[in-house]
Amino acid sequence: MEQYRLDWISRNQTTIRSDLYTSVRDAVRRGDNDPAHVGKCVILPASFTGSKRYMSQYFKDSLALCRSIGHPSLFLTMTTNTKWPEIQDMMKHLPGVSVADAPDVVARVFKLKLDQLMGLIKKKHFFGRCIGLMHVIEFQKRGLPHAHMLVWLDDKDKPKTAEQIDKLVSAEIPDENEDSIGYHAVKNYMIHGPCGKDTSYSACMVNGRCGRHFPKRYNGVTCFDESGFPIYRRRNTGRTVRRKGVILDNKFVVPYNRELLLRFQCHINLEICNNSRSLKYLFKYCLKGHDTATMLLKRTSNVKVVDEVKHYLDGRYVCASEAAWRIFGFDIHSRWPSVDRLPIHLPESKYVSFKTGESLQNVCQRADSKRSKLEAWLIANRTLPEAKNYTYAEFPSFFTWLPKECKWKARQRGDVVGRLSEVHPTAGDLLYLRMLLMRKKGCTKFEDIRTVDGVLYNTFKDACGAMGLLQNDKQWHDALKENAHSSFPHQIREMFVNILSYSSVADPLLLWQSHWKCMSKDIISKRRNHTGNPDLELTDEDIQSFALADIEKLLNDIGKSLKDCPDLPFPGSIYMSSDLNRLIVEETSYNINEMKEKHDNNYRKLNAEQQEVYKAVINSVEDKKGGLFFVHGSGGCGKTFLWQTIISFVRSKRKIVLPVASSGIAATLLPGGRTAHSRFHIPLKLDQYSSAGIKHGTDIAELLQATDLIIWDEAPM
Repeated sequence: MEQYRLDWISRNQTTIRSDLYTSVRDAVRRGDNDPAHVGKCVILPASFTGSKRYMSQYFKDSLALCRSIGHPSLFLTMTTNTKWPEIQDMMKHLPGVSVADAPDVVARVFKLKLDQLMGLIKKKHFFGRCIGLMHVIEFQKRGLPHAHMLVWLDDKDKPKTAEQIDKLVSAEIPDENEDSIGYHAVKNYMIHGPCGKDTSYSACMVNGRCGRHFPKRYNGVTCFDESGFPIYRRRNTGRTVRRKGVILDNKFVVPYNRELLLRFQCHINLEICNNSRSLKYLFKYCLKGHDTATMLLKRTSNVKVVDEVKHYLDGRYVCASEAAWRIFGFDIHSRWPSVDRLPIHLPESKYVSFKTGESLQNVCQRADSKRSKLEAWLIANRTLPEAKNYTYAEFPSFFTWLPKECKWKARQRGDVVGRLSEVHPTAGDLLYLRMLLMRKKGCTKFEDIRTVDGVLYNTFKDACGAMGLLQNDKQWHDALKENAHSSFPHQIREMFVNILSYSSVADPLLLWQSHWKCMSKDIISKRRNHTGNPDLELTDEDIQSFALADIEKLLNDIGKSLKDCPDLPFPGSIYMSSDLNRLIVEETSYNINEMKEKHDNNYRKLNAEQQEVYKAVINSVEDKKGGLFFVHGSGGCGKTFLWQTIISFVRSKRKIVLPVASSGIAATLLPGGRTAHSRFHIPLKLDQYSSAGIKHGTDIAELLQATDLIIWDEAPM
């Protein structure tokens, strides 16, 4: 845990914040009064607008809102239109100046439009009664500002049925004859592309595919997919638009709200997000931060470097529009209702702030006179009778913090949600203090927090044990369950690794079986992105294996392994190497359900001789006996059909089968088939010195090692 952090507050002035108040006191007792000797510097803290810690804190604030007022209902994206009349009229007063050279005008107009939109939603209840609103400003590669916005609606106004969703969101081109204004608005602002194989130059194309998964499929009714994302109604109405010389239909329409589109005349995408499974990904998308480039700085001289630590620098590009936005002091982020962050610290270990060059003696005197929020909560429980009815986390909803006076007073207006600061599982007593603060009410001193049923315990951990919070690994189950609501799956996997490595866990298998789903929610999306197959489906067994493979890699980084916990399952070699080997990815990314369905249909059609061959091959694969089978038959007797049945069975088990043939025509008859020369790198011209060009440690070598079955059609040729 970091003991000290450095905040940049100006170019020539810095502030150091200490997590441990006692460290400063110890320095004063030693006679050291120089603050330069205290602290470890970490660049860009959460107070630096736009930094990763800044975005992380707001992400956790947003999830705190969800725990208080529920899941957001709508996700809206609004982008600047440089042809807005306000911008064009202003350009008339600036002869010779283009819109690209007037970022201040663009920033001001977009701010006015954004305020108008927020007022429409928040005050005029455009979508219904609004109970929460959050927005983040980002800047495109070409410099134009755009906003991501999340809207919380009252439960009565949330769109829940397909009919209600269709009234709010449309993904179809209007009829030009009946709605000419809407038709041209959709044509100008809400059509994606053109993109695809014939337009590979499009910016959205990644590895030959559209990164936004266009064109979409036709869909007769609105529904949700398994991940919780909406699939809007896209009927084949026959309506088209021409864009860049290409005819596009409803497959390329970005979801929109007609009234907002006509009112603001810009790209304004509206999505429904009632499903909780998509919640974290929406916040992650909104609060992902700036695009950065990483540079490695190396010395070119022959001077021996004593410090072997490599120094990295994150470079951030600030465009002219963002610079103008910052100069005007416009908000990068806003949320309503607000979230009050509540710090947690042990006795005599509160945060202390001081400036460079300031006497540590003065720091200690000032710290003694200023109370932290936690200390003020204890005092409020003594002085305010009504305060004893609320926990520390509930306190900001009913009381207001006065920073100058360092005390709480009864709240008179406004809605605020409290959020306790996160604590690492290895933080020791601080973790147990947080667990107690989530449950204890009316405490007037730290000793009261450690008191359970009238008994004062020596440590916060002992108090947690007395309350039954630590029995049967309960603290680890609670830690994983609580963080499942506010952390990403990869962060929960890291927490699981820390718990296994540095804590005493009585039943690791039960811990895994109880929480593997929250650690694996991103596995399907990662595999889909990695394989380039947006329709890839995985079984629960596959998802667990991929998650365990990630956990094994994290454990290997600290010199440990899942094998140290014999109760935990260990992933197969295919899952361990799948992230690095594209060939293994290709062979393990088939849709298991489709393979199983195809196998079941084909198996019923096998004759007696085909079933005999099928059983011999499958038994050898499943028992890992190995062997060489030669199947002889004349043309048309069903050999290819037999190969297809065996291939579909092996792939339905997420095993690797390599179908090859000696000729290209025969290879095309096998699912995923290749010629033997292509697959095994066999030279086309053979002599006594020829050999396969497969090198040790290459992707193809690892693929062959992981292969369960090779089917070689027309081998005698």
